[in-house]
Amino acid sequence: MGAIEGGRPKIEIANEAACLAAELLTSRDQLAVISVDTMAAPVLPLSKVEEPEDIKRRIRTMRPGGGGIFCFTALRAAYDTLLSPESDSQVRHVILLSDAADTNQQEGCLELAKASLDQHGITTTVVALGRAHDTPFLQALANVGGGRFYEAMRMEDVPRIYTRETLIVARSPIVEEPFYPAVDYSAPPLKGIDWDSAPPLLGYVGATEKPTSQVYMQSPKEDPIFASWQFGLGRSLAFTSDGRNRWGAEWLAWSAFDTFWQQSVRWMLRSMEEGLLDSMVQIERGEGVITVEALGDNDEFLNNLEISAKLVTPDNVGHDLRLEQTAPGCYQQTFQARDIGPYMVNLTYESPDGRQVSQTTGAVIPYPAEYLRLEPDQFTLNRVAEVSSGRILAPEDIPELYRTRREVVRSPVPAWPALLLIVACLFVADVAVRRLVLDRSQLDAMRERLVEFKSRVRREGEPTVEAHPVLGHLLERKRGEAPTAAATTQAMPVRAATPSAAPPPTSGTPEAARLREQLAAAMARKSDAGPASAAPVPTSPEPDGGDAVEAPAATTDTFSRLMEAKRRARR
Repeated sequence: MGAIEGGRPKIEIANEAACLAAELLTSRDQLAVISVDTMAAPVLPLSKVEEPEDIKRRIRTMRPGGGGIFCFTALRAAYDTLLSPESDSQVRHVILLSDAADTNQQEGCLELAKASLDQHGITTTVVALGRAHDTPFLQALANVGGGRFYEAMRMEDVPRIYTRETLIVARSPIVEEPFYPAVDYSAPPLKGIDWDSAPPLLGYVGATEKPTSQVYMQSPKEDPIFASWQFGLGRSLAFTSDGRNRWGAEWLAWSAFDTFWQQSVRWMLRSMEEGLLDSMVQIERGEGVITVEALGDNDEFLNNLEISAKLVTPDNVGHDLRLEQTAPGCYQQTFQARDIGPYMVNLTYESPDGRQVSQTTGAVIPYPAEYLRLEPDQFTLNRVAEVSSGRILAPEDIPELYRTRREVVRSPVPAWPALLLIVACLFVADVAVRRLVLDRSQLDAMRERLVEFKSRVRREGEPTVEAHPVLGHLLERKRGEAPTAAATTQAMPVRAATPSAAPPPTSGTPEAARLREQLAAAMARKSDAGPASAAPVPTSPEPDGGDAVEAPAATTDTFSRLMEAKRRARR
């Protein structure tokens, strides 16, 4: 316990935990603190907690000892203290604080704790510091002792554990048992009552009187039952029993029950000075008015008085006011009163005979002022209609209002963004018209280049096939060129059906007639030659310089290509 934790010795933290437990106990409770190492040493003998400061001072004198913690010795000393003649408590409880790694003398502790619980009703709670090999034993000790087991991993947790355990075990302040209270007959609220005929009370709430209070009624245990306390000009009464059918059930049928409460309430009220001040507080439209009429003993007006007022608003803020004389014996003062709640006014002045006279009055705003008006506010409604250019409708005109056709409401939309875009486009067009000057020849040249470009792009995407000699001859004749040997053998591009290809010859032109004749001749030669005509066609004239011999018809494959080219041309 002499080790340092969090900058403080552990023993100091344990002492503060015991002091917190002492603060939670009342003067009817008893407390004892015992320090144990190899032997038990009482730091605080069993004493009533009547002076908590003195008890805490004695607890803080505890210092760490030497050796281990002898558990059996500690329990025996605690149980013997609670069973001593000085102990008069009905609830007996032990809190054992021990190190989970250094708890010695464990033999016989479980049996001793169980016997104390069964025979004397003493419960045992164990607080273990840390977690070590002695933790199971300490937990078993709390179980057989009828208490609780706490595991404090840090010494800082011990004060919180002690506070919680004390609140759990502390005796309930409610005392439920029939008793006759001891009454002070000279007390002003209790005069004139036959207390010998008073029935018993059945219970009360235990309390401790304040040093400056006056106790008029006590229980047999000297607990206060009826007491008064005065603060400044105010008085208060405390009755710790019940005025209803639980603890005061017998008093409800008592003939002096009403008299007791009437005298108590009347005694708390402040006595008024007769024939001096007649005060009144009025609040209207957010403004309060304090009015005081001062009359002397012979009902003459008291003039030139210095009357001061202490105003307390609903937000508990005090305001000092001084009343001004407005008429003979009449004094007034105004104040702002816009908040909901009570407005208390304490009036003080010095009477002609030198006495200080005080009087309390006030007024209350229970809810907003508009709740007081049940009829409609015609003035405000007319004003709203006038300001907004509207009109006041009678109840019978309201249905007609919703039958009228509603006017179409149009909301303007800014047009400048669209106009700005149009102006920007027109500006670009205007600049182009002014700066770009093109004649007819330039436009035609641009159009030709565009057509040529489109044709070149289309030719690049068309397939290329080998031209038939006859088809090549016909194409050359169509172009107006003389047929040559080279023209009959070169590969010619054949364009698929495209818009840019030359249109096929119509049936009425000479080119079409010649083409039909040549095709018919070629097919006749093919049919006469038979399969043997599949020999390759010579591509050059005879060596002897004679007339060129016309080649036989092409093979079936060449003819098929020729027919396909013809069909494409017709498309």
